[in-house]
Amino acid sequence: MSQPLPERVIVSAKSDANLNGVAVDVEFLTTHKNNYGCIVFLDENGRAELSKSDYLPFFDSEQNMAIMDFGNVRIFFGGNVVAHVLNTQDILRAVKSYEYYSDVIPYPDRYREKLQNALELLQKENHVPENLPIRVRLSFIEDVPTGSHLNV
Repeated sequence: MSQPLPERVIVSAKSDANLNGVAVDVEFLTTHKNNYGCIVFLDENGRAELSKSDYLPFFDSEQNMAIMDFGNVRIFFGGNVVAHVLNTQDILRAVKSYEYYSDVIPYPDRYREKLQNALELLQKENHVPENLPIRVRLSFIEDVPTGSHLNV
């Protein structure tokens, strides 16, 4: 049975390291075919938000491009969202995907630049550990924006 899609997904992390620009994979677990995922970038407070109006067009484009690989997220969302910090190989794969699919998938503004910045952050000594715990909160209520916007 399908679960309702969240209006917002909030990811956060705490660390002594500067988390601004760290790339986090947010994965929506589905009950049929492949899971859906997208990348967000943490702000200076170690936080990022993803709204339904941001992730749904991205997922729809992904499904339209690879219909045999993805079921409709509106029907097959399993109710869980998980997140983890991307490592160097993950970011390099994301850059390749962007280069291949940026004509057909609606990536956010400056996405390629933000991936490059995230890669540079990982390469700095004593920066973010790849196993940094990421907290995921789901909101199913549409609410008035608090002044901060999606930091993807």
